[in-house]
Amino acid sequence: MRPILLIAGALILAAGLILLHLRRRKNGSSYQGGPRAANTELIRSLPEYKRIRAIYAVLSFLLEASLITACLSAMVLAARPFRTEVIRGEEKKRDIFLCLDVSYSIYDINYQIVDSLEEMVRGLDGDRFGICIYNTTSVVYVPMTDDYEYVIEKLEDLKEIFRMQKQYMEEFGDYEYYSDIPPDKQELYEELERKLDYELGATLVNNLMKGSSLIGEGVCACLMSFPRLEEAERTRAIIMVTDNCQMARSTPIAELRDAMELCAAHDVRVYAVFPEDLEQDDFTREEYLQLGENYRRDVESIGGIFYSASDSFPGSQIVASIQKEEAKSTGEIVETRAVDQPVIPAAVLLVSLLVSSIIGVILRK
Repeated sequence: MRPILLIAGALILAAGLILLHLRRRKNGSSYQGGPRAANTELIRSLPEYKRIRAIYAVLSFLLEASLITACLSAMVLAARPFRTEVIRGEEKKRDIFLCLDVSYSIYDINYQIVDSLEEMVRGLDGDRFGICIYNTTSVVYVPMTDDYEYVIEKLEDLKEIFRMQKQYMEEFGDYEYYSDIPPDKQELYEELERKLDYELGATLVNNLMKGSSLIGEGVCACLMSFPRLEEAERTRAIIMVTDNCQMARSTPIAELRDAMELCAAHDVRVYAVFPEDLEQDDFTREEYLQLGENYRRDVESIGGIFYSASDSFPGSQIVASIQKEEAKSTGEIVETRAVDQPVIPAAVLLVSLLVSSIIGVILRK
């Protein structure tokens, strides 16, 4: 409440009342003009006159009191009364990063995982979500945020990217040179190349020297993108999707096992997805399945959860697993806030105005 405003209003009201009563007393004690009446003592002594006079005095007093009350209530409202509340509680929230290998070989499973995660994001309440994508280099596609509308918008953008990757591979994956592409398809090829290069070019920096699908580096970059990784106590999880087909042309800074050990050191749970049914041109079927086993071994060695996914793999399994994960408390939250208290003065103001109106009507009669 603003006491200065209330005190100033009360002083002005008091001064006005004093002046009004002084003027009324002065007017009542002297002749103000008009016809004179003699011998009014008889009328004043009549019981009916005395009753009406008493009623008039009581109603006048009530009218004045109700108007004063209304003015005081209005001043209290203008001073904005409030009370201070201290709310204590704790937050239990999660930080979830989606870490995607965006090389062209796994667009189908990427699309499916992203599509499943949209529903999870819509159901989040205070949990934060982020997205990292990588190939040769890593990009924080969505920083950790609880702006779910923005996250869903970017997930839709990713789905469009994976749709374009699929179209690109289906239409032009069998052509080795640009000159091999039929003239009627060259315009579509150039359009897809331009769009995909715009969306994913930052994930291919120095790829001719470093190679592609540098998984360990991608996961490490994602891990280090968690806000305040060394300080805040939050449940953290990484959903990673890769075929584990690393094509390094130089020694990577970190391998997958190194990345998993770092995740364990920072108490980050890993949910790993491996597209088992994928056909790879660079590996035999046995070699590819062995890559999957290596992937499983590294993930499960730190207590992570490994999913061997087919084209019909329900991404909702991952969502259910994460939601079962108990969220850690982020500590006691103390919030002090001012809560307006207008109900009582507003009610008094309305009652006072109603009483004043009724008395005014009675006095006019």
